[in-house]
Amino acid sequence: MNYSELALKTLSPNYYPNSVDNFVLQLELENAIHASEVLDICKKSMFYGKPNTDHTVYTQVTDKSGTVSPDLIHGIIGVLTEAGELAQALLKSLENGQPIDLVNVGEECGDVLWYIELLAKATGVSRTQMEVANIKKLSKRYPNEEFNAFLAENRDLKIERESLENDLTV
Repeated sequence: MNYSELALKTLSPNYYPNSVDNFVLQLELENAIHASEVLDICKKSMFYGKPNTDHTVYTQVTDKSGTVSPDLIHGIIGVLTEAGELAQALLKSLENGQPIDLVNVGEECGDVLWYIELLAKATGVSRTQMEVANIKKLSKRYPNEEFNAFLAENRDLKIERESLENDLTV
């Protein structure tokens, strides 16, 4: 089986749309979108040289641990900004009742994959290694290889972390 087939075996088959207030969901999507838009400005200034025009005085971004490469910063911020664009697609559909734009969703997912590749480069861990480690972690969580709500909420984080450390340590 490939990664997609194995990963989706642990997908929750449940959907409870009445368990979340629509107003709260839309408000939090708006908050996430706003945060991603601010991060996009930061990303474009830091990595594309786009002038930041909000006239605030800045100090240099520094990595106090000495372990965060520019590619890692770029990749993490990039995933967050693309997640904001996905949130925009969902919010537009929820607000106006029109079908979600699947072409746009596909495009944004492709952009997320680009940033995942950048993160793989930055960490020295290939996407294939990430996929294998993820499946092993999920097999620790779901020994029967299928979603279980109790196990999803009552994870053994120590065992999952040990599994990840074995597979993702460079």
